[in-house]
Amino acid sequence: MELDTFQKTVLAIAVILLIICLVLEAVLLSNQVGTQTWPPLTASCPDYWTDIHGTGLVCVNQMNKNQTITWSTAPSDCDKFQASTTTLGYLPWDGINYGAPSPCTGMPPSTNTATFAGTTSLLKIENE
Repeated sequence: MELDTFQKTVLAIAVILLIICLVLEAVLLSNQVGTQTWPPLTASCPDYWTDIHGTGLVCVNQMNKNQTITWSTAPSDCDKFQASTTTLGYLPWDGINYGAPSPCTGMPPSTNTATFAGTTSLLKIENE
């Protein structure tokens, strides 16, 4: 099956338009990605924990309702990172210790303190 001149012309124009559209889409996507911050929103409590007052100061573990985290003041992302990677061992927290760079780079030491197992720490975990 051989294509005549009209069909070849239509096919060539369609391929050229497809290439132009793909290049334009790639340029638009690359410009958009460079201007966004990640993550766009971080949770006030770790994964599988719930902020019971809506303030981010008291979080309840949804898998073990007896576990709560109580912050002395509103925690910064750096406070959350330090607590979720050191104080608590490793507590998964999307946007804080997973999927984003450390928020503590260039930050001064935290002043958000509370009691944790009888020692000074970033937060207190209570088992009732």
